[in-house]
Amino acid sequence: MAFARHEKKYICTPQTIKIMHSRLKGLLKPDPHTNFGAYTVYSLYFDSNINISAAENDAGDIKRAKYRIRYYNALEGLKLEKKQKINGLTQKDSVPITHKQAESLISGDVAKLLHSKEPLLKEMAIKIATQHFTPKVIVAYTRYPFVCPTSDIRVTLDTNICCSYQTDRFLNRSFARIPLAATASDIMEVKFNQVLPSYIKMALSDDSLIQSTFSKYYLARKRAAEIGR
Repeated sequence: MAFARHEKKYICTPQTIKIMHSRLKGLLKPDPHTNFGAYTVYSLYFDSNINISAAENDAGDIKRAKYRIRYYNALEGLKLEKKQKINGLTQKDSVPITHKQAESLISGDVAKLLHSKEPLLKEMAIKIATQHFTPKVIVAYTRYPFVCPTSDIRVTLDTNICCSYQTDRFLNRSFARIPLAATASDIMEVKFNQVLPSYIKMALSDDSLIQSTFSKYYLARKRAAEIGR
């Protein structure tokens, strides 16, 4: 497995997000899967009973992984994902899953999934059965994605980021939402394979940007600690 994709994250103010959106419209194309340039992302993150994934991110381990169920808008594109990072490069594996399979993963009733022919689904079932992985937190946000198909560059602007600990309500979207940060902040992610072209790098340059190594999952768990969850 080759880890060849760079991913840079920046914490932004809402005003900076507006500036970046204006700049990107003239350079890149909106992701063709969007509705009017945006879609809503819903992710349910899993972790072990000793919070292995959160601890790896907190420690800044050079090799770490996290598991999540994700869908878009009104339960579109339901899938299981494993996202790994090693030496600063990322690799994401995903597999489409059914509503019933998602319910089984969430409830921990994975006896049948232990024999799945899908390697990632089987791996997740084993994690649940042997390492006590359970749903920990929901993260939801509005995403404005831009792409450059010829060079596989992707820049996403994530706004209205919130989290919830009502994980049993993930699939029906009836969970209560808590802002991810105590003060308003959005996130820009820049993903590319080899080198980011200088014209894009210049367009994304802004003194107000704060680069972050922490994932949304880690920030959501940190937010939980702040509010006493």
